Amino acid sequence: MAIPFLIANVAVLALVLIFNYVFGHNALNRLSMGFSLISEGIFALNSPPINPPTYFIRDIFMIFCIIALFTQKEFKTLFVLIPVLAFGTLILRMDVAFLFLVGCTYAKFKPKLSKRFLLIGTIACTLLVWVWFFKYLKFPSALLFFLLLIDLKFKFYNTGRFSYLLHLYHSPIMVISYPIINLLVDDPILNIVTQIALAIVVVFLLFLITKKYEPLKILSGGR
Repeated sequence: MAIPFLIANVAVLALVLIFNYVFGHNALNRLSMGFSLISEGIFALNSPPINPPTYFIRDIFMIFCIIALFTQKEFKTLFVLIPVLAFGTLILRMDVAFLFLVGCTYAKFKPKLSKRFLLIGTIACTLLVWVWFFKYLKFPSALLFFLLLIDLKFKFYNTGRFSYLLHLYHSPIMVISYPIINLLVDDPILNIVTQIALAIVVVFLLFLITKKYEPLKILSGGR
């Protein structure tokens, strides 16, 4: 889990530095050139990393470290947890921890729970939060979608590695390609469509390459 996270972010960091010092183009919009490129850009101590969509991998990794520490006495995880607690934020997005906890709880108590009762209760909770606590709506909404989809059975083409690669690398592809596309495409809608299409095509080529060359599967965590 940590390996594709580091690869995806170090690769983006390398591209940012090349574009900045070779071509004079600063692709950063959150971070600044300096130590924050390491503390935040790579290790994401207090904010999403330089490749923002990978934040969830970072949070899940922290959750696994906590679980390993308390259930398996894996004290090596303290080498990760203590520095993060000392200099940063343990969980960047509480919705990640919330959904992880919901999934574990549902799996453990599923035989004893009435799904109809859970759905009715969650819908009622979602409506109440929508009216009075709108900024927290994502939590009951996420739980509602989870309950609706978790037991849904359907056949679909296996897109595991491709979808994971797309999640890991679509953002840097879009950011790096934006200046070029912006010069060539004036229409804003077509500009967005071109960015999305280019990200899908490039990642698909990366998918084919990693499929052919076994060692390169490390780019998607060995998937």
